Amino acid sequence: MPKRMTIGNPNSPHAHACGREEEASRLEPDFLSHGVPSTLWGTETVLVVNNSAAERAVLMALFEQLGYRALEASSAAEAKCLARAGIKIHLLFLDQTVPEAYDLALARWFRLKDPECKTLVAASSLWELNYPATDGESYGFLLKPFTPMELAWMARRVLG
Repeated sequence: MPKRMTIGNPNSPHAHACGREEEASRLEPDFLSHGVPSTLWGTETVLVVNNSAAERAVLMALFEQLGYRALEASSAAEAKCLARAGIKIHLLFLDQTVPEAYDLALARWFRLKDPECKTLVAASSLWELNYPATDGESYGFLLKPFTPMELAWMARRVLG
């Protein structure tokens, strides 16, 4: 299983670069990725952005079990801090109950910083998924709640 890096992890080389000292809880249920074919697994770096520590922990565990290097941020500021620290982020996973305008701004910021960075947005309502994309921009969308299989499939589809 890939090594987990969190902003709050004191053993992480980037732990204190973003000014967050608290320890994130760790969830390691082996059953999360059960039944997901290895063709849907990955090795890329995924940044999970969600303001709920419990939801981030579940998503982090799932991405890690699918072979990804998982990073987490509870806010746009923390996400930008990780990117500024020089960490290559392949997939920005915005997990929001109701996507806000700042989510789109964060996705665009990542896209400008690294045009190869992809974005996958999870939301609880399709009505809220009104992200106007400009030339060259594209976003993947995933309706909540989703299964581990659906997440794995969408992550692979967005990453190519």
